[in-house]
Amino acid sequence: MKNSTSFIALLGCLLLVLAQACMRNDVVRPVERYTHMPTTTPSTLHIPIVIERSALVGLVNQQMPLELLEDDDFQGYGVGLSVKRAGDLEMAFRQNPENVNEAGALFYEVPLEINVAKNALITTVKARGNLNLKFTTSLSIGADWKVKSATTLDGHNWIKKPELSVGPVNIPIDGLTSKLIQRIKGQITSEIDAGIEQNVEPGSVVAPLYKELGLPKIISEDPASYLLANPESIGLGPLVEEDGGIATTLGLAIRPKLGLGTPPVAYPQALPKNSGVSAPSQEFELSIHSLLGFEDMRQVLAKAVVDTTISQAGKEATIEEVELYGQDDRLVIGLRMTGDYTGWAYLRAQPIFDADSERMELQNIDITLDTKNLLYKSIGYLFRNRIKKEINKQMGDQVSTQLKGIQDEINNQLSGKEVSPGIHVEGQARSVRITESLVTSEGLSAEIQFAGNLKVRVSQIPME
Repeated sequence: MKNSTSFIALLGCLLLVLAQACMRNDVVRPVERYTHMPTTTPSTLHIPIVIERSALVGLVNQQMPLELLEDDDFQGYGVGLSVKRAGDLEMAFRQNPENVNEAGALFYEVPLEINVAKNALITTVKARGNLNLKFTTSLSIGADWKVKSATTLDGHNWIKKPELSVGPVNIPIDGLTSKLIQRIKGQITSEIDAGIEQNVEPGSVVAPLYKELGLPKIISEDPASYLLANPESIGLGPLVEEDGGIATTLGLAIRPKLGLGTPPVAYPQALPKNSGVSAPSQEFELSIHSLLGFEDMRQVLAKAVVDTTISQAGKEATIEEVELYGQDDRLVIGLRMTGDYTGWAYLRAQPIFDADSERMELQNIDITLDTKNLLYKSIGYLFRNRIKKEINKQMGDQVSTQLKGIQDEINNQLSGKEVSPGIHVEGQARSVRITESLVTSEGLSAEIQFAGNLKVRVSQIPME
C-alpha cells in the first residue's frame, strides 16, 4: 500500500512537470554571431576654389599706396622727385600653356606718374613723365598654410620721359631715371610681397571650416539622427589659371558617420599641416557610414509591441520583452512571452536595401518557436505581419529620412549661398544610394554614397 501511494505521488509529480513543459517554450536561442566588421570608407572631397581676376586686382591695388616716393634731393642729383600711381594696375594670372599643372604667376603693369623739379638759379624747372613697370609675382602655399610671395621686375617702358630744359639747354637725367627705376622696383616688390603675405592667409579661412567639420550636425529631431564628418586631413592644390583669375582645389579626407540618437561629444580639432592635393576634380563622391544600432531599433520595437496580448483557440500570451541582435548576415528578433505560451520566440530575417524605393526591408524570414503550441498561428502571424511591419517601418523610415536629410543638408550648403562677404559656394548633390549594408556587432551598418559637384568662387578677398 505504501509503495502504491508513492507511485501515485511520483506519477502526479511527473504529470505536473509534463503539463508545465507543455505550457512552456524551451526554444533554443539562435546563436549570436558576427562575420562582418563595421567599416568606414574614407572619402576625399575636392572643392574647387576660384579667385576671380577682379578680386586679385582689388587686393593688389589696395596693398600698393598711391604715393610711392617724395624726395627733394634724389640721391644728390639736386633734383626734387615725386612718384605716384597713375591709375589701377592691369593684372592677370597666367601659367605655362605647355604645362597646365605647373603653378602659374601674377603678371601686371604698374602705371606711374613721375614729376621732376630742379632749381636753375633764376627759376625752377619742372617736367612730368609716365612710366609702366612690369612685374611678375610667383605664389606658393606652404605646409604651414602661409602664402609665399616672390615679386620680380620684368621690365619697363616709358610712355613719356621727363625732360628738363632751360631755354635751349637740356639737363641730362638719364642716370637719374635708371636709379629711380631701381629704387621704385625695390619699394614696389617689397610692398606687394608684404601685402600679400600679411593679408592673404588661407589658414585663417580653412581653420574655422576644419573646426566646424569636427562637430556633429543634427539631421533630424524625430527620429533623432546626426552626421559627423570625422576629418582626417586637409590640403590645397597648386595654383592654376582660370579666366585670368586663380584656381586651386581644397582637398578634404573625411570618414563621415551617420548615427541615431544623441550625437557623441566631439572636440574640434586643430588645423593640421597643408597636405596638398595631387589630382584635383570638380566632381565628388562621398561615402557616409550609417549605423542603426541594435539598442535604438530594440527600443522602437519594444515601444510598439511590449504589453501586446495575442490569443488563439482561447489561449493567451503577453509580450514582456524584446531582444535584438545579429547572426551572420541576418537580424534576430526575440520576444519573451508569458501566459499560456511562456518563453521566447525568434524571428531571423535578412535586411535588404531596395534601391527603387530607397528603403531597407526584411526579407527571407524564418521563425523559431514551439510548433506544437496552440498559439503558433498567432505568434507566426504577429512575427510575419506586425513585427515585420514595425521593423521595416523603423528601418525604412530611418534610412529614407537620413538619405533625404543629408541630401537636403548638402544641397542647402551648396545652393550658391554666400558663406562670407564675396565668397559663394555653388554645387549640387545629384545622386544618393546605399552601396552596402551589413549586420555587424554594433547594429545594421550601411554605406551611403553621394555624388555631385562643388565649387567656391571668391569675388572679394577678405582682408585682415
